[in-house]
Amino acid sequence: MWVENNLGYFRAEQLVDLRDLLPFFCEYWFTAIQNLCEEVMQQPFSSKLIRFPYPEPEHSELYKEIFHCPVEFNAEYLEWQLTPRHSTTHSQPPTP
Repeated sequence: MWVENNLGYFRAEQLVDLRDLLPFFCEYWFTAIQNLCEEVMQQPFSSKLIRFPYPEPEHSELYKEIFHCPVEFNAEYLEWQLTPRHSTTHSQPPTP
């Protein structure tokens, strides 16, 4: 993970050969991260691009709908490019 030219990057390498399970794990973990961030921030999570290192699945249109950004398949590596969101208002944590 790093920041360059005002973009955040998350890049992962496959350390264990997941074969046909790779799309399932990527979909599961990336949507979990996406949903967690949106729940915490109480606003859409800002992504610029996501690259997946596997062929485009039949349900690929859902990727753009879920991640709100362009999606590339058959990439050399798994990469999520994140854009910072600047806001003049800050939400307060809920009162216990």
